[in-house]
Formats: sequence, C-alpha cells, structure tokens
Amino acid sequence: MALCKADEAEISIYGQIGSDFFSEGITADKFQKDLKALGDVKKINLRVNSPGGLITEGLAIYSILNRHQAYITAYVDGWAASMASVIIMAADKIVMPGNTFLLIHNPWTVAVGDAEDLRKEANELDKTKKSIVSAYQSRESVTLSADEIQQIMDQDELMPAADALDYGFIDEMIDPIEIEDSAANNETMFGKIFDSKKIKSGMKTLFGYKNNSSKKPFNERGLVMKKCLHCGKEIKDEAAEFCTNCGKKWNVAPAPAAPSASDERSRVKEIMARCSALNLPRDFETALIDGGETLSVCLTKILDKAAEGLKPPVGADHTGVVTDEADKFRKAAVESLSVAAGLERKPEIISRANASGAPRGFHALVKEILVRGGGNVRKIVQMGGEQVADSALRMFHAEAITSSDLPNVLSELANKSVSFAKENTAVTFPIWCGEGQTNDFKSINTVSMSGISRVKKLAEGEDFEFAKFSDKKETAYLDTYGLALNFSRKSMINDDLKMFTDVPRKLAAEQFIAIDEAVYNALVSNAFAGPTMVEGSSAMFTGSAAAGTDHANIYLTSGVPSLTSLNAARQYFRNIKAMQAVADQAARPLGLTPRYIIAGPEYESTIENIINNLSNVQVSGTSTYNPFSANGGRTTLIPVISAYLGSLLSSNEHWYLAADQMLLPTFEIYYLNGNKVPTYRAENSGVGKALGITFDSFFDWGLANPDWRGIMSCDVA
Repeated sequence: MALCKADEAEISIYGQIGSDFFSEGITADKFQKDLKALGDVKKINLRVNSPGGLITEGLAIYSILNRHQAYITAYVDGWAASMASVIIMAADKIVMPGNTFLLIHNPWTVAVGDAEDLRKEANELDKTKKSIVSAYQSRESVTLSADEIQQIMDQDELMPAADALDYGFIDEMIDPIEIEDSAANNETMFGKIFDSKKIKSGMKTLFGYKNNSSKKPFNERGLVMKKCLHCGKEIKDEAAEFCTNCGKKWNVAPAPAAPSASDERSRVKEIMARCSALNLPRDFETALIDGGETLSVCLTKILDKAAEGLKPPVGADHTGVVTDEADKFRKAAVESLSVAAGLERKPEIISRANASGAPRGFHALVKEILVRGGGNVRKIVQMGGEQVADSALRMFHAEAITSSDLPNVLSELANKSVSFAKENTAVTFPIWCGEGQTNDFKSINTVSMSGISRVKKLAEGEDFEFAKFSDKKETAYLDTYGLALNFSRKSMINDDLKMFTDVPRKLAAEQFIAIDEAVYNALVSNAFAGPTMVEGSSAMFTGSAAAGTDHANIYLTSGVPSLTSLNAARQYFRNIKAMQAVADQAARPLGLTPRYIIAGPEYESTIENIINNLSNVQVSGTSTYNPFSANGGRTTLIPVISAYLGSLLSSNEHWYLAADQMLLPTFEIYYLNGNKVPTYRAENSGVGKALGITFDSFFDWGLANPDWRGIMSCDVA
C-alpha cells in the first residue's frame, strides 16, 4: 500500500474501498494504521485505480487524508469511481492522464424491512449524498452549485479527464498513459484497460456504467455558465473577482446612466414615430411611454406587437400552445397570489383564484415555475427554503430576467400592489386638486384667462370688435422622487410572499404621501398666507373678503364651520373678482360656488352634521333650510378632512373653501407624460449589497398653483 523515502511517501489505493465478501479491500482502519506508520511525511503521492466501495469507509479515508498535514497529490492511474472519486477530493492537487476516467454518482444501498425501515434508509442516503456533494464542492476549482453537481451524479456516467478538468474536479490533465498492445492485456476481465473501444463494453457489461466520452462540452450540457455583466464573456471560475477579458468585476452590473431630459424627449419621440408608422394602438403607445423602459426595450416590444398579427392562431402549432399556456399560468398565478396577499377585493376573481389551484405562496410559485421549465419534479418538491431562494435569485439574474416567469409574475403582482396603494393610502389631495401633464422637466407655465371684454350691441353693418382679455401665468417644475428597499434572502427562505406585495405597496404609498404633504405644506406656508404667486409676487391669501382689498379671499374671524359661517363665507366666495380685462372696465364678481370644505379632524363631526341634515340642526328646535345639505342643498359641499393638515394647524385656526378644480384650478399636480403612479424596478442585489432582491421606486411630479381666485381661507381666530 505505501512506499516511503525520506519525508515523501507514495500510497496506492488499487481495488475496492472497504472489505468485500472475501475480506479483502482497503478499510479505513488499515489505511489509518499504515499512514501513521509512515511517520511525519511532508509529501504524499496518492495513486488511485479503484471502482469505489462502501460509503462509510470511503468518507472515513477522505477525512483521514483531509486532516493530514502533508501536501497530497492524487494521480488517477486508471479510474477513480464512486467513493474513490470522493477520496481524491482530499488531495491538494489532482492529476489525470488523458485516457483515465472519473465516475461520480448517487449513493445506493440494499435494504430489507418494513416501510419505516425503507424510509429510514432513504433518508440516510439523502444525508450521505449531501456529504458527498460537499466533498466535491470543497475544492476551490469547482464552481458548480450543489444542484449542478447533483445533475452530474444523476447521469451516472464515466467522465473523461478532459471533462473532469472542465468541471474543476481535477487540477491538471497530462498525456495519456501508453499501454503495450499484448495478447495478455487483451484477455483481461476488462479487455485492454486503457483501450477506449473496449472499456466502453467492459465497464457497461460488468458494472452497468455508460461511457460519456462522446458528451458535448460541459457548457453545452444544460449547465449554465454565468457571464460577465460588462462584456458577456463566460466565467469558468465564479470565485474569481474580475473578468479575464475586460478586467472588470464580472458579477457587478454597470450602473445605468440617468437619462437626461433631452434623452427622454428623444425616447418619447422615437416611440411615437415607430408606433404611428406601424399603426399600433394608442393605448399601447401610451403604456410604452409611461413605462419608462429604455428605448431598445421599447423598440423590441413594438416589433413584437407589430408581429402579433402575423402569428398563426394559438393552437396552430406547439409554440402557440406553449405561449398561450404561459400567459394563462401568469394570469392565474397573479390572481391567486393577489388573493393570498389581500390585494384583490372582487368576488368573482377571488372565487376563480380559489378554484384555480394556482400557487398561493412564494415557495410554491418558484417550484411550479421550475417544474414548468422542465426540472425534475421529485427533486423540486423536496427543495428546502435555501434552495428555493437561490433559484429565485438566479431567475432575477440580468440574463434570465426577460425569459423567466418569476420576474414577470412578480412584476404584475407589484403593479397590483401599486394600484392598491393609490386607492387605499390615506391621502386627500386627489379629491380637490387638479391634474396636469408635461413631456419633460422644463418649467411648467400655467396660464389662467378669466377677464375678457364685454360683448356689445352691433349696429347694422358694423364690424365686430376684437375682444381684449387678461391672463396670468404661474411657473412650476417637475422633480423626481425615489426610494429603495430590499427583499432579503432570509424573507425568501421564510416563504414571506408579502414582501413582494408590501414592499411595492409601501414604496408607492410613500410617494402619494409625499404629494399630499407637499400640497398642505404649501397651503399653510408663509404663516398661513399660502404659496407666493409668481405674478404680482404676493401670497395666495391676501386681503379681507369683507373689505374687498387685494385678493379679498380671507374671511377674518369666521368662527368654526357652521351654517352661519358657511353662509357668510359663500357670500364672500361669490364676490371674488375676475381679472380686469380693459382699463375702463371694473372686474366683475366671478359668482363661483364653493365645492369643497377643507379642514383638520377637529371639525370633522361638525362638518358632517351640517352637510348630512336638511335643516340647521345647530340651532335647537329650528327647521331653517340648510343649503349645504348633501340631500338636495344648492351648495352641496364635499368634505376634505386631512389629518396631516390638522397636524400643521396646531390650534385648528383655519379651514378652507375651494371651487371645483375643473372651473378654476388653484392647486394642480403635474405628472411626467401623464403617468400618475410610481414606476418600480426589481433586480438581484449586487456584490456588497444585502443578499436578496432590491426594489426601487421613482415618481416624476410637480406642484403648481395656477390661480388664487378659486380658494378662500377662513380664519377662526
């Protein structure tokens, strides 16, 4: 077994691992004793030619060598099969001649007993398999995942030295061993042991193994090699930090350049031109513009949309069926997950989702996608949380994100979360604020025209007189608001689906809350005088309504909302003047009716009592007509109760009346290209970031104040 000279030893493992029927073979006990007898050697040359043997004996010998202090070089002299292939993994260096073989396969056993005994044996085999996979992965040169190694073990095939080198199982392949062509050699049990033609039939006849020397290169066998995110070169050694081709960190995606306003204009212009030329639907064009995706992605979608009319009907060929089934699966999965996450309220969709049998959790979703992709059902069903999380992260890899069902399903789910946030976030600005849109980030000029010359009686044959009008211009700007959150790998392992719904929902909710706060901060700015108007450089609220000075839109000492104070405020509101059209004509009253009453929570019950009764209930025993009643009053008011406004009004000293924004807008929210919901993105977190998937959300909007004539401040003090 062993030969020693000075501080170097040669050890041979020729034959079966463990005792056979004739009490022959290499046992761990004998191996340890012989190794110990060599003394303190510094270098060991391990020569192996073995079909393998007992798992426990092989793992023990592997551990003995792994603990030894000597530098071990393993040489495969014929083949290292089964447990022999595990033993050589303990070496510091493994060398194989070109005509030798490696064989790795799943552990197996023979068992008898009842069902419980057999189940126990199966569990033991699974545990043993993990130990064997760990031994293969312990080598720095092996960059395959545990799943990929298990795929190779499932194949149960002989592996030539060239393939073993490609996989990283060995460190060096040397010239083939030369064998004399003698009659004696040709008459051995295996045939000539290194005769490539005879070893195929010899191994298959004796052990049932298949030779895989005709297999494709390893990167063509379904084992996906990762690529550099910068130059696209395949990475053989994933442990390497930098790409050997471009010199950059291969797994750190280049930071996307922020698009400039001119770039965005060019993107929109190109999308509109292409869609128009191909006669594509306007809603499809709008969706592309609002989606914010890069121009190259949009052009691909445009071509796909244009090609839809050229495709055969679904079911005409296998491809159509697969596509149709994929769409059905995604739709069913999104509905089912939406119901599970509490995002769906429609009874018909809830009923359909409950009956569909679609996945209801994150783990179930990932596993079903893997099965639909052709994975091994038995193995996928047995996957634990860590394997599910790692599979999900691979689906979010830059190369897979356009083809995998997972990003698509979760993207649709996140969009439903954003819509849910818009409908259910406790903000009040959408009730009474106007809306506008702009195509870029240039300044927004809002023009109001409210004064015009009076019409005049025309004498017979008299020409029309051109009218003169007055207008005012206010300026606003768009800004981009953003936030990012991380869906951690731990959450994936814990099967926390809500992270995929809660994160986008909360990000979107924060965006709407930011707009709400901006509106009310402006309303009470300048010590409750409101935002400064560009034209005239005066605040929104100036001058007493009773005195008719300046803007005349402040009702001093109005008192708390009541039928009396509302009647007085309505009178002042109607008398707010239009802009003066010509020098010799006085501005006339606009005669506007207030549409909204805006206040903090302190006045909520008071306002509700007013608008929900036909008569003035604030005066005991009276039946005075209530013109502000929601049940047929002439000036029905819509209450806008803002908790945030109440927090700004520490003593609730103000409440406000505002006109319908369609008639005279006073506060307007402008959106880029009319996109009224935030855009969100998701990708696998980069190196150095928290493990998981990173979500970010951005929203382009700006606040404008076109006019002061449609709003009144009621000063309680």
